[in-house]
Amino acid sequence: MGKGEVTRQAILERATALASRCGLEGVSIGHLAEDLGLSKSGLFAHFGAKETLQVEILRFAADRFVQAVVRPALAAPRGEPRVRAIFERWLGWRCGCRRNGWTASPSASGPESARATSGPTPIPSSSRTTCTR
Repeated sequence: MGKGEVTRQAILERATALASRCGLEGVSIGHLAEDLGLSKSGLFAHFGAKETLQVEILRFAADRFVQAVVRPALAAPRGEPRVRAIFERWLGWRCGCRRNGWTASPSASGPESARATSGPTPIPSSSRTTCTR
């Protein structure tokens, strides 16, 4: 993995954690760049637009979820054992997300969940269009 890809992964890690607390609209290029010690233009070069970053955050989080929850649970026998495996892995995912500063659920409680009582932040229309394709 080259330096650019390592930087991109670090950006997505931080942006996903931030989006889980503040919603996609709460992720600002300036704040993210400052947190990571990058220039705004350096960060912007990886994505080109805030909407592209938002879509990549959603893809990144979905891929992590599939890798951690869905794929391993598919090894369980079909039916109830598989449903239980998915549920148990999902619970572990939620706990892991909280430890890492992510809010896996809009109903989560605690200091890491600034949105706990307000519900999920709507996905901006440009990002929503891309996600539904």
